[in-house]
Amino acid sequence: MFMQMCFFQELDNAFAMMDLDNHGVLDERDLRRVLDLCGESEPTNSEVLEMVRMLDPEGSWKVRFLPFRKGFTDPPLLFRNFDLNRKESSKADGTSDVGTGTTGGSSGSRQEHIDKRGMAVAQIMGNRRLQPDIIKDIYQKCIQMDTQDSGFISFEAFCLVVDRPRTEAMKEAFDIFDVDVMGELDLRIFVVGLALYSMSADEDKLRFIFMMFDEEQQGTLTGDEIAGAFKALTPFLPAYMRDAHIRRMYSGANLSKAAGIPLDVFVKYVTDHRAELLPSSVSSSSKEGSSSGTPPNQTATPPYQGSAGGTPPALGSTPR
Repeated sequence: MFMQMCFFQELDNAFAMMDLDNHGVLDERDLRRVLDLCGESEPTNSEVLEMVRMLDPEGSWKVRFLPFRKGFTDPPLLFRNFDLNRKESSKADGTSDVGTGTTGGSSGSRQEHIDKRGMAVAQIMGNRRLQPDIIKDIYQKCIQMDTQDSGFISFEAFCLVVDRPRTEAMKEAFDIFDVDVMGELDLRIFVVGLALYSMSADEDKLRFIFMMFDEEQQGTLTGDEIAGAFKALTPFLPAYMRDAHIRRMYSGANLSKAAGIPLDVFVKYVTDHRAELLPSSVSSSSKEGSSSGTPPNQTATPPYQGSAGGTPPALGSTPR
């Protein structure tokens, strides 16, 4: 009993030391600061958010003392084995946590945060550069293949669309884009994934994504539409992380959840959080391949609406 009281006191002291602003809660900044003081290599945003989530049963993205103490006195199994150095140790023993499969006997939560779409695009494109006109051509072929107006295509149709033989490499690329493991591709998620790796500027890509989900061309996205856009943008993130981004976007724009998200709010939020939401391999260099010089369309081309959608909005176009 005495040892337990001493342990509780140590936890009290630890919490107080971490809560430098004396607000009675810990947030991402507090945890990141403590990890830095402990000499840990800089954790990713996903790792810090995961730590907050495991100690935040209310979903407020704040850690209060009682859940904090319980996390150490009666930790969940995942938290007991949580190791920020897992990435380094996996390199040392030849295992990897990249991808959807488990390797090295560990099924850590980081696996679902790995974006493998760049590899899929590379397999599809080979030595070709992914220009906007290629995406337009792929989109039109997808619409033609979707004879049932379902919004999905099979693996066989996928290979015909990208003009590649049915090989293991193409099946791997298909599976990467099949984020819900349905055996079919959601056309919007597929086309958005391609667009993110195109040679257009980031803002042009985000306009394209916005217009793909603004089906009624209202100039705003509803709650369901913005959720769909974020899923297409970051299918590798778990739903609770996407929801957290959406809540912060509404809060930062001082909008109620019932309000629609306009284009400028969407573009600003994603670009402000590009390190978390945009592919790092192309987000900075793609500006060099921007479609500058292309005059904006006077009227926005209708976004995807089954097979009747025609062509997607041009990546360099500006909605009116």
